[in-house]
Amino acid sequence: MHVNGVNLLWQKSTDNTERDWTSAKNHCNSLDLGGKADWRLPSRNELTLIVDYSTSKPAAPEVFDISNDEYWSSSANPRNDDKAFDVNFTEGEDFGFQSKNEKNYVLCVSGNLPTQTLTKIGEVIQDSLTGLIWQANDGITDVTFNRAKAYCENLTLNEKTDWRLPQIKVLPGV
Repeated sequence: MHVNGVNLLWQKSTDNTERDWTSAKNHCNSLDLGGKADWRLPSRNELTLIVDYSTSKPAAPEVFDISNDEYWSSSANPRNDDKAFDVNFTEGEDFGFQSKNEKNYVLCVSGNLPTQTLTKIGEVIQDSLTGLIWQANDGITDVTFNRAKAYCENLTLNEKTDWRLPQIKVLPGV
């Protein structure tokens, strides 16, 4: 099933089997579903695309038949190769790394996201994947949400005045 206008085909439901990370990757790579045999474990960015932060238990669109639990991504922890990124669909927590020996559920994906390039143009960075423009340098650090929001709303940079804080869904891709 296609979700969020992205050219990825998702498995609608799991087989309710928890697997370690290597077994999860092997499961997806050997899956033959819907006449397709190019299934794989989704990356961190891909898996967070289907998190629905407006709901919980599970924090996923209703079209998915998945449990309130953790699901593997193919993204290993760059600082510790013994861990990989997972998403907890109970509340939509998408910031955890677990030992690859832990057992989590699997939701496979087919297709690929377009290639992302980030291009610095003066004081901003253009994201080819999302079309968003980012401030190139930290403006302020260690602040409250309200102060950060006010900073963005009052920012003028590269003759642009429509700055805002990013939505949580776009942060993993930066």
